[in-house]
Amino acid sequence: MIYEVFLSFRGADTRTNFTDHLYDRLKEAGIRVFRDEEELSVGEEIKPQLKEAIKGSKISVAVFSKDYASSRSCLTEVAQMWECRESNGHTIIPIFYDVTPHDVRRQAGDFGRSFDQHVKDGVSADTIKTWKNALRQIGALKGFDRQNINGGLESHLVKRVLRQVWQLLKKNDQDGTDNLVGIDLHVQEVMRKLGVVHSDGQEIQACGKDVRVVGIWGMRGVGKTTLAKVVFNKIHVLFDECSFLADINSRDVVSSQEILIASLQKRMRETKLLR
Repeated sequence: MIYEVFLSFRGADTRTNFTDHLYDRLKEAGIRVFRDEEELSVGEEIKPQLKEAIKGSKISVAVFSKDYASSRSCLTEVAQMWECRESNGHTIIPIFYDVTPHDVRRQAGDFGRSFDQHVKDGVSADTIKTWKNALRQIGALKGFDRQNINGGLESHLVKRVLRQVWQLLKKNDQDGTDNLVGIDLHVQEVMRKLGVVHSDGQEIQACGKDVRVVGIWGMRGVGKTTLAKVVFNKIHVLFDECSFLADINSRDVVSSQEILIASLQKRMRETKLLR
């Protein structure tokens, strides 16, 4: 089975609370998630299927908790995640659950004490170096710090993570809009007319409270629908509800309205899982 998300976590810390809640919400949203159901014994090596699950997943979610670095299995998973990121751009979402990004990056606090124990237990210097490098790199990635999200409420953290995963997997994207040549200037012009605000190359707001209608005019086959799909894929995440209707000229007004309403109702049912 090909997974979309790999969950890495320390079972003793989060298996029966946060990670379980996140896993359930991801599954409810129709996302294929890998979660290891078995605890490894002390000193046992990570199973080959775990490494393959990471390699085969589109996104890895690392739940860094206080006891995370005490697990050799977790540290090996993190090293594999970073290896995949370096080799093929694998997406990693770090979650800082009752630890700080600094603790993870610098192996301070509980993370530092765990590494001291690994050294005492005879883990090789090369392995320690690999683990620390992975933590340093992943700890610097943009992620979610539980304490900075609505006072640390787990439910809000779960919703935020689920929404980002949903967006990264492009669950609502229109097909056939990748690797297009010569379309960027046209996309930028439509974005300008829609009043889309950008930050760091990402679309963050669309036209405020305004209602805007933009028409794309041209003969058949010049790429009007393709341009509309590209724009839709870039900005649909900015709206609570959205729908893409193609070939509306072939339908009467009532039929188009009915299809639009049905589409939005379906989308509303889906997004209830993301809120």
